[in-house]
This record gives sequence, C-alpha cells and structure tokens, in this order.
Amino acid sequence: MAQKKSNMDVVQLILMIIVALILDAASIIPIVNFFAVFVAVLVFGMWFYVLGMGVINPIKLAAPFTGIVIEAIPAISAVPAITLSIIITYLLIKVEDKTGIKTSMISPGAGKVGNINNS
Repeated sequence: MAQKKSNMDVVQLILMIIVALILDAASIIPIVNFFAVFVAVLVFGMWFYVLGMGVINPIKLAAPFTGIVIEAIPAISAVPAITLSIIITYLLIKVEDKTGIKTSMISPGAGKVGNINNS
C-alpha cells in the first residue's frame, strides 16, 4: 500500500504564511487579539483539513496550541506565533511525507484512546 502524501506545496505554504502574518499583525491590537486567534484556529484548521492534513494528533497539535497560548497573552502577543506555528506544522507534515513515519506513532498514547482492548 502506497504512503499517502500531503497535498501541500510551497505555494500553499506561502499563502498560509501571508494569512498568518496578517493575523499576527492584527493580533498586536489587544481587543482584536482574541478575534485574530479565533479566526486563525478556524481558517487554518479548515485549510489543513481541506488539504487532507488533519492536525489532530498530540505532536502536530502542539505547535498550533502553543501559538494560540502565546497570542492569548497580551504581553507577548507581538511574537508572530501564528506564523511560527504554521511553519512548524508544515515542517512536521513534510517530515512525515519524506520518512513515512507518522508523528502520531511517536506519541506513547497513539491509538490507545477509546480502545478498551489495549492492555
């Protein structure tokens, strides 16, 4: 069985970075900050899903979650955390494509949640 590759290329990454930079710029304004983070979660979650690269595993979910936490703290929200989390997630996906090793397999709890037959 052939390994499924992601549908993401450099053009998609550039478009994602542009959108992330716009949201990072908007998140510098304290009240807009929370809306920018909410929009980022919706937009990039859907974007990765449409490209067939769900980020629902502990390793790949760490980068976006860290970005959300950084953006939610007003004192450090000037850091372009949304952009950094997109780049890190992209790199993790590319490592999966190149090596064939799923990052979800690295997690000690992978495949054990909800399965009562595992010992």
